[in-house]
Amino acid sequence: MTRLTVALCALLALSTSALAQPQPFDMTPERPVERPRPQRPNTPTPPPSVQMDEAGPENDAEEVADDPQPVPEETAGELRRNLLPSSILRLEGENDIRRFAFYLTDEQAAASANLRLGYQNAIVVAPEASQLAVDINGVRVVGESIASTNSVKEVATDLPAGLLQPGRNEISFLSSQRHRTDCSIPSTYELWTELDAEHTYLTLDTANDVSQWQIADLKAIAGDSDGQATIGLVVPSLATADVASEVLRLAQAVALLTNLPSLRFEVASSVADGALSSANLVVVAGTTSEVEGIVGQNDGVDGDAAVSFRRLDGVSAPALVLSGADRSGWVGAVEQLAAQVGPSSFALREALMTEAWSLPNPPMLYQGRDLGFAEMGVSSEQFSGRRYIRRFQFAVPADFYAQSYGEARILLDAAYTDDVKPGSLINIYVNGNIATSMPITTRGGRVLRQFPIKVTMRHFRPGVNEVTFEADLLTDADEVCAPGAATDQTPRFALFDTSRFSLPDFARIAQIPDLSAMSGTGYPYLLNNEPVPVVMGRGNMGTLSAAASVLGRIAIASSRIIPLKVLSSPSEARDRDAIFFGTPAGLDPSVLSQVGINDAVAASWAPSATIAGGAATGVERLDMEAWREQVNGGLIARTIEDFRTWLRDTFDISADMLRFVPQDAQPYAPTAEDALIVAQAAGPTGQGTWTVITAPHEAQLATAAQNLVGHGAWQQLSEHLTTFAGDGTIGAMEISRGTFRQTVPPSANNYRLIVANWLSSNILSYSAILIVACGFLGIATSALLSRLGRRR
Repeated sequence: MTRLTVALCALLALSTSALAQPQPFDMTPERPVERPRPQRPNTPTPPPSVQMDEAGPENDAEEVADDPQPVPEETAGELRRNLLPSSILRLEGENDIRRFAFYLTDEQAAASANLRLGYQNAIVVAPEASQLAVDINGVRVVGESIASTNSVKEVATDLPAGLLQPGRNEISFLSSQRHRTDCSIPSTYELWTELDAEHTYLTLDTANDVSQWQIADLKAIAGDSDGQATIGLVVPSLATADVASEVLRLAQAVALLTNLPSLRFEVASSVADGALSSANLVVVAGTTSEVEGIVGQNDGVDGDAAVSFRRLDGVSAPALVLSGADRSGWVGAVEQLAAQVGPSSFALREALMTEAWSLPNPPMLYQGRDLGFAEMGVSSEQFSGRRYIRRFQFAVPADFYAQSYGEARILLDAAYTDDVKPGSLINIYVNGNIATSMPITTRGGRVLRQFPIKVTMRHFRPGVNEVTFEADLLTDADEVCAPGAATDQTPRFALFDTSRFSLPDFARIAQIPDLSAMSGTGYPYLLNNEPVPVVMGRGNMGTLSAAASVLGRIAIASSRIIPLKVLSSPSEARDRDAIFFGTPAGLDPSVLSQVGINDAVAASWAPSATIAGGAATGVERLDMEAWREQVNGGLIARTIEDFRTWLRDTFDISADMLRFVPQDAQPYAPTAEDALIVAQAAGPTGQGTWTVITAPHEAQLATAAQNLVGHGAWQQLSEHLTTFAGDGTIGAMEISRGTFRQTVPPSANNYRLIVANWLSSNILSYSAILIVACGFLGIATSALLSRLGRRR
């Protein structure tokens, strides 16, 4: 007993001695944060705003797995609802905000909900002065310091009961960031926080019984963690009947009812074709017998058209079933679905629907109009940093024709303190391009009331336009940058929501071609009440999938279902608006040449082949003469380009302005880097507009078209021809010669504005007309004076 006592005392003494030893500072880098293992059913949820760290709470009974499994999209009794419209949502600068809407069914809204938020930030962000917040339906649900530089950090919070509403909900992500050590304006460009869609979602405690869904619940469909949503269209009769027109009408209806920013379709005639593997929604359309072969017994169909929701065996995505006793029956079910979209006739839109990726919905401006900042979602606020940024959006119609004359205005209500120095700037950007830069020249602070700032309309485009207001604020304190100055919260600038954006009256006439008008508003196809010809050449399921994806995106831009008729020959589309899908081998060569594609080169068009390291296969023969021409020609070309750059930077004059008559562009020759080409031109008779979507192979056409309809790529369609490379590079060929199409009733004022814009775009023509006018004026003056006065 004595020996045991002595041993215990010695062990206790050694332990005490070890604890008393001073511990060295841990200088090892911070270990990356790992994803927590998904919660099992009946496991208590963590308390609000719990940080899901690597090791978790010290006394946590459940350790985080070293290699956690991905969180499933949906498990028994639990639904994961992704939230972000893209794979990464980036909050930049010292203050930023992103708002959009998401929809829930009645059952989902009533369920217990937990919000998961995953983010990572730049290493220069000061956690003690930087905040990340999340608001849902106007209620702050997350507010914490930004502190995750090594990897994605997860935060979880339980949502209060009753916060989520059936149908539409709004969510806002807000950031306020300050630099750790630097007080300069350039340092604010280093500040960012990225929200990771894979780790940002709602967990809803519900079985998600889709059998109770209504058609309106299609808006509750969400995309994957990459922001993409895939719709599988399964139509068994595609294998035996010509129902492509009905399939494309169905795709448009589903696109409008879901209204997702990056929506792609995969069309198949059976489940075995793989259309269900990655789908977020499966749509099955066919006769009762055809549908029963896929979904089993289809109750409720006795010769009439039926629309229902159900689960398919082995498929996690909900299934929308459209059925009928025969072809006319299930086509009638498609019409029931289409009727939920709204009237098919063209009507003026008050706003474009962007709420799935950006709020508020931008108002459509058909003529000169003033809008308050409050109407466009910009609130009054004060700011203590160095670079203040706020954005708002508006939309203009497809026939907007005022890029070369006139100016919009911002009537600014703002204030800045006497700390702000002269040399500070107020910059206005339109669609990412600088439009105005106005210096602050006075000392002592100032309150601005309806202060006018002119904004050039050169960068306006049909559809949605984003205006960024930026104030770069210089102070003496920032030049010194004493310790703690970077995180000082003393306000130095204020913006008031009584500020206004004023757009003057503008010319309205459509230009053909103009791919930006198609991507922004669906023009010219949204104006057609007669079926638009869709030509798919030697199309297969891949071509039909490509057509469904692109036409679904055009329907979203148009806010209506475009009537269509699938054809195999372009002869019926000579004098009509038409769309062509296919490979160069499957399309008529005259179609390619009509839209400015070199059909001879396109016939041998093939993707580039690369070997390890990215070097292209094949060896080119070296030629000294070719090198001599390249060097000499390069010197001349650089000289000409330098002169053009000087003209553009000094006088804002482009080469296109220095011409009397537009020159015909050479047909575009597809290159090995091009994965997809979208081209547009007037039809052979000049009465219609032809748009061609083509790729080297059928399989590549489907894949590339699905990438095209992603929100980021679709917004970059412009000019008369746009190319998409396999590495994501996008290029556009400028319109060399186009035509005009009248869209509004004739009026003297509109013609005056049209002429003003045309002359502003063609300086040499304007100068020639001015010289001729001055000549006539001189002759008339001379003739008049010769008849007046005293003669000898």
